[in-house]
Amino acid sequence: MRLIKERFDDEFTKVFGIEPDALTANEAEYLVGFKSIDAIRNRLAATEQGIDRRLRSKGITRASEATASGAHADKGVTPSHPDTFACPL
Repeated sequence: MRLIKERFDDEFTKVFGIEPDALTANEAEYLVGFKSIDAIRNRLAATEQGIDRRLRSKGITRASEATASGAHADKGVTPSHPDTFACPL
């Protein structure tokens, strides 16, 4: 966590809204491997696109927290076709 503060200064907290001290040791170790905040942001965007693509292939779309409702709101997903959605959990 100290390395996050040293490498990224206050920019990490400003961009992601997370204090470095709130990270686990494994999370901090992973993030320290990035050379810049932009590299972390780009990886986050790529990961979210991949998640969205996989969910859409299963007929599920992510919902924004403001518009999500029902049992799926806490998971941030909604079925593309509500009548045919089967929750795997």
